[in-house]
Amino acid sequence: MEGTSVARDILVSVIIPVHNSSAYLDECLESVAAQTHRPVQVVAFDDCSTDDSLSKLAEWKARIDRLDGMACVVLSGAAQGQTRARGAGFGRNRCVEASSGSVLAMLDSDDAMEPRRLELQLELLLAEEAKGGAVALPVSAWGPGEAAAASATAPAPQPGAAANGASSSSSSSSSAPCAAASDDARAASPPLVLVGAQVTRVPAGSTAKYTAWINEMPAAELWLQQYREVTLVQPTWMLRRAAFLAAGGYGVEALPPSEAPSAAAAEAAAAGAIHRPFPTRACIDPGLCLPGAVRAASLRVLCAGIAAFNRFAAAHFDTRLKEAAAPAGAGRRARGRKQRKRGRPGPEGEPESKRAASGDEAGPAQAPPPAAADAAAADAAAADAGGVKLAAAVQAAADTAGASGGGSAPGPTGTAGDAAATPAAGSVGANAGAGAGTGTGTGAAAALRKRSARVQFPEDLLFVHCLWAAGGRPARVDEPLVRYRCTPGSVSWNIPRRALLAVKAAAFEVRELGLPGPLGAEGVGGGHGWEQLTPESQARAVECAARAAAEAAAPARPLAGGFSVWSAGRDGSQFMASLSPEALALVRCAGDVDPKKIEARFVAVTPGFQPGAAVVKVPVIPVAEMEAPVVTCVVLTSGSEFEKGLGAWMRARGALRGADVIHMA
Repeated sequence: MEGTSVARDILVSVIIPVHNSSAYLDECLESVAAQTHRPVQVVAFDDCSTDDSLSKLAEWKARIDRLDGMACVVLSGAAQGQTRARGAGFGRNRCVEASSGSVLAMLDSDDAMEPRRLELQLELLLAEEAKGGAVALPVSAWGPGEAAAASATAPAPQPGAAANGASSSSSSSSSAPCAAASDDARAASPPLVLVGAQVTRVPAGSTAKYTAWINEMPAAELWLQQYREVTLVQPTWMLRRAAFLAAGGYGVEALPPSEAPSAAAAEAAAAGAIHRPFPTRACIDPGLCLPGAVRAASLRVLCAGIAAFNRFAAAHFDTRLKEAAAPAGAGRRARGRKQRKRGRPGPEGEPESKRAASGDEAGPAQAPPPAAADAAAADAAAADAGGVKLAAAVQAAADTAGASGGGSAPGPTGTAGDAAATPAAGSVGANAGAGAGTGTGTGAAAALRKRSARVQFPEDLLFVHCLWAAGGRPARVDEPLVRYRCTPGSVSWNIPRRALLAVKAAAFEVRELGLPGPLGAEGVGGGHGWEQLTPESQARAVECAARAAAEAAAPARPLAGGFSVWSAGRDGSQFMASLSPEALALVRCAGDVDPKKIEARFVAVTPGFQPGAAVVKVPVIPVAEMEAPVVTCVVLTSGSEFEKGLGAWMRARGALRGADVIHMA
């Protein structure tokens, strides 16, 4: 390839966060030492491992330093004064700060690389950069499974654009060709490219559906399906240091869980005076040098994602709090009432009920029968009375964890490790006390710890949306270059689907709707979600946002004037519930094909994980009556009936995926 000779002189820093990964480190570092590309710098950060990971890293440093064209840097969190694991993102930030390469390659400590990984990805990175920074994003009039797809191009993105500011490319030809950018645009806008690769799953056959999706996705779909999931697997990432900093790095760190509550605090919690007695929140990593590099568009997405996650984590914790305090059988009674309300038999086999006929508008909720009201009152009273007991159970759970030293199996980028003292690496937990979520202990303490499982933060998801907001674009080498290990109990297994949805919805609001998010319209704070940021995050955000006026304005956004949601069912309702009140006000209707949902005429939504917010009634209409733009909340499967129906709907309206149609499920 044309860039090969230049590539030989580029120092690549391989970034490896480590936490309790001793069992995998030999294979991982052996694969790094076997790379065909030189020069290479290996930077590893041990995140307070409790096994012999740090000593193994020291051994490998001596071996790598003796190799031609290679050097190794080993960092220790414990040596820097850490007393607990801080997470994989935190570790990657520290590695990048200590690295020297202009190009960064991410690798998890339980994964391994094929010998030509760095060589092939660097060649593709240089080829993509040669195209310039302003390349039109792909849009398509057809679904990914339809052959001979018709495609078109949208206007070229501008640096710092928050919405359509990136494009997809790959080493294979794209099904949606991109328009050429002008020489002036190329010179003025250095490209921010994130290069991935296909993977070989270890063990073979694990997560087969997901593996097929990430490996077989056509090049254009890397961009077009960006809101479904991260389309490039994180341990395959290669990017310039400038791109990493423009996105804000892994701009999130875990704050430690607060101390166990005092008896007075527990009593106040039971009385409702304290909303969340044990909050753990995400905040901007204060160690990352954001003001000098991160772009304002990325910062808006970063703050919005953190605020949305904190709202979700608080709601998640409150739910677990009520479940833990409720008496035995209360959850079953509640489920039975919910089933009967939906017209299905309850757990005791009551006959089905029929939905009352609705008028022109959705009427007020019907008063529950006396028996149900009494049961609900009893449940509420029991939950209130259980507050003090809950606090004691939290402390007992922590004591049990401390005595047992238990935790989950060691994982690459984060597992429980020393469960008594540290949250999971790579996590920002909504922990009800230290050690929550582990399986040790008995009785109420064990049940509480299961119910109050920590909520992991989707660091890779927020990072890519920050990068796309900064004007980045994805590319992929269509060869399996990383052996990607499936480790049950690792971070990705502990991320609730609705936590992912909360972060995706926040990025969607900023990038596609042009809403200001927590920074507010003036970039000085006070917008929706500002109160969910810690004081440290607020100060950092205001400092960084001072450059917003100097950056290019965002391009036009088709959805900013209003949009429809394809699905009035669970996925559509949960997406709408993840939106802020300002974004929910832009939803025109929800479309569906289910006659029962259409007959109901409305779907009730409470926005933004805010229990006290006003319920919004979103009209439900047949999908045939919907107009573009639309956000689809139905799983997009190649060749499915939904894909065929969506294709016909788009062709009838001249709508384009990536512009008028956004895939969220």
